[in-house]
Amino acid sequence: MEELKSNSITLTKLNESSLELLRNWRNTPQISNNMEFCGYITSEDQKIWFNNLCNETNYYFIIHYQNRKIGLIHLNKFDHDKSSAHAGLFIAENEYTGTGISLGASLLIMTYAFDELNLDTIYAKIKRDNQSALKYNSELGFMFEKHLNESFSLYKTTKHDFLEKKSILIKLAQVI
Repeated sequence: MEELKSNSITLTKLNESSLELLRNWRNTPQISNNMEFCGYITSEDQKIWFNNLCNETNYYFIIHYQNRKIGLIHLNKFDHDKSSAHAGLFIAENEYTGTGISLGASLLIMTYAFDELNLDTIYAKIKRDNQSALKYNSELGFMFEKHLNESFSLYKTTKHDFLEKKSILIKLAQVI
């Protein structure tokens, strides 16, 4: 899958031409402070990471809003035995934070995950003091699973839970 699209939001598969932009976003304090690895990422580090991605088990997409690149959303850590994957996202351009664009992007990737990839469960690893991410993921239907360490917890949602909330989430996203 190279692209997912809905209204004014497009998710395009991460490619080499977007790596430097992604690296710059990832190195900003607003993004890196909420990541497990919060150190500086060099251009070489970024290229090594990208070259080690397996396209069959990692789906990284740049979020576009009205043709502007504004963030990243992904599915990774697939477990085919459990029909599960992990998801994550960030909006890097401050003027788009809190606008609902992340909801539209999440709907696209979650629908893809459950309908096209036939996943049963999606997990999200969230920094325990990131209140906005905790609230956001709760609104998407993610529920606490377990503490991973002193800084991060694991949350999950299932296909069933998502389908119960999907129509409400779509109505909210139509405002975008």
